[in-house]
Amino acid sequence: MQKLQKRMIVATIVILLGLLIGGAIWYCQDQHIIIPVNLTQEEQKDYEQKVQDYEKKIQTETDPEDSLKRPYMDHFLEKARYETYLGRLSEAEKTLRKGLSHYETSSAAHHNLAKIYEKMGKNQKAIKEYLILANEYRMQQYLLDAARAAIVDNDYKNAFRNYWDYQKVFKTPDITIEDWLRKNKKS
Repeated sequence: MQKLQKRMIVATIVILLGLLIGGAIWYCQDQHIIIPVNLTQEEQKDYEQKVQDYEKKIQTETDPEDSLKRPYMDHFLEKARYETYLGRLSEAEKTLRKGLSHYETSSAAHHNLAKIYEKMGKNQKAIKEYLILANEYRMQQYLLDAARAAIVDNDYKNAFRNYWDYQKVFKTPDITIEDWLRKNKKS
């Protein structure tokens, strides 16, 4: 029993470290990507203004310590966040892709893209983004997200592979995924 508790503690620490190392993964809060159902006129106006403000910052502000004089990645992330609030998922996707054209190694952008793709129902694209996070950034906890996205797409092969890879690292069962895999196993 103590070995299991130690493994769970280690797994928790690994996950927390992965989130910290990953940087500002949309401030590590999923509520940032929830699309408001009902915006007041004031909220709508405020969010529209923020999108415009961040676009202007992208066009005019550069990181003085960056030899390439690129716009700050945070500006792309914030603009995409407000586009998501407004329900403009395609625009948010384009903004994040533009940010990635400047900063290929932004784990926050990959995380946000994956969440946007899930909201758009583009689960195979979400899986690709999760696998980038898991493989290139060594953030294996995203394998579980990849497995869940595959389940939504009813993609047994990807769900099984990603969950298996997750299990090899964390050895922490996810009963919901295991039940789905058992029920959908192809003989």
